[in-house]
Amino acid sequence: MIRASRVERRRRVTAGLSTLANRRVRISAVCPGVVGDELIEFVDGSRVWLDVRDGSAELRRLAALAACKDLYLRGIEPCFGCCWYQLAFASVEQPGPTIFARVTRYESKTVFVSWDPGFRWQLRRRERHYG
Repeated sequence: MIRASRVERRRRVTAGLSTLANRRVRISAVCPGVVGDELIEFVDGSRVWLDVRDGSAELRRLAALAACKDLYLRGIEPCFGCCWYQLAFASVEQPGPTIFARVTRYESKTVFVSWDPGFRWQLRRRERHYG
């Protein structure tokens, strides 16, 4: 049951990120923080919290580029067997950095997926849950 819920959560997060990449939604803000608290906000209201492995320099580069250019999520590549993604960003004129990160929380306008301390994925509609 726990494995099925993890697979379902991963499928939903992958689908949400793919939708952002296909629609080329621009990044509105990048907030580098401590490990697990990095936040990328998109113009449509979507938010992605990341746990970045050895890529904090790339995240700072992404924040600097997002401040002066219109960046968007160009593509995602899930790493099967684990819960990590390779997120590629780009602007209109050139490719941007690629970040290897784990998505700890994903929030869109309609669906919010979160990990709670009881090791169960919870799907909540139109509300925020910080676990």
